[in-house]
Amino acid sequence: MIKQFSFIIVLFFSSISIACSNSNQAVDSSSQNARIQKGKIDSKDLEIIEKYNEILKKIATNNLSTVQTELRNFLPQALKIANKKERNLVLMNIYTQTKMYPEALELNSSLIKDNPNNLNAYKFQCLLLKTLNEPSNKIKTCYVILSTKLKTNLDALKSSDPIYKYAEWTYFSAMLHAGNSEYQDKLKSIVSSQKDTDSKLQFESMYDAEISNQILPK
Repeated sequence: MIKQFSFIIVLFFSSISIACSNSNQAVDSSSQNARIQKGKIDSKDLEIIEKYNEILKKIATNNLSTVQTELRNFLPQALKIANKKERNLVLMNIYTQTKMYPEALELNSSLIKDNPNNLNAYKFQCLLLKTLNEPSNKIKTCYVILSTKLKTNLDALKSSDPIYKYAEWTYFSAMLHAGNSEYQDKLKSIVSSQKDTDSKLQFESMYDAEISNQILPK
């Protein structure tokens, strides 16, 4: 259960899932801590964030359901964070950690509205739609929009760029989930083209995840 709990956080805030090329769009706890250390967060906000972090520390020693209940009860406090970016970070973590996926979808939709070029948010949007069993045409439309944006991102890269293969993979993945089955062979081709063992194992693992119709834990 704790592994699932950690997976959600990594999934939403990891920029590798969007081909490593948009890491500036992803927000993680380390960057939040850096802003705290630099005094960029209001003292009242800081107090709330520190209380939230104290709850998270209990994951290693407490029953997960107990921590989830405490996080749900903390929501009114989280909503009081004045800094919008920090508030959204805490809220999204709470929503996903406690499996409040409709609320996560609503918040994520607002993130996309605020920043239409946030590829991580688009990727997560499609995953949330799948998790919530939304109509297949709605899910495919999400992936069509995502793939269009990813193609623009891919075209801006040189094929010699170290992140190109990840950008290409993410684009092919979105196209596959948008209903284009031929892109499964394109993903296989990337796997087979890897020369060193570590890269091949990495892409094999990524391929297994792609075809498993992965959704968030329920």
